[in-house]
Amino acid sequence: MTELDELNIHSFIIKIWLEKRAETDRPVAWRGNITHVASGQREHLQNLNDVSVFIASCLENMNVDTATGTVSGPENRRKRNKTAKSLL
Repeated sequence: MTELDELNIHSFIIKIWLEKRAETDRPVAWRGNITHVASGQREHLQNLNDVSVFIASCLENMNVDTATGTVSGPENRRKRNKTAKSLL
């Protein structure tokens, strides 16, 4: 694996568990935590769908288009920053 490959790897720690409900007629629920290793950003999970939402959010913060998997270059970041500043 090259150094460039290492820059494109993102690690997450996911801890999940089943939470029993006090009322026996309600189903159990998945709960947990997810942490992005590089940034230390951590989120509590209310359900398993929150895993993909959190990962997508982290990748988008790193300029990854989660729909295409492409990374925005510095020139795109500058354009996006100018647009964001103009909205303020």
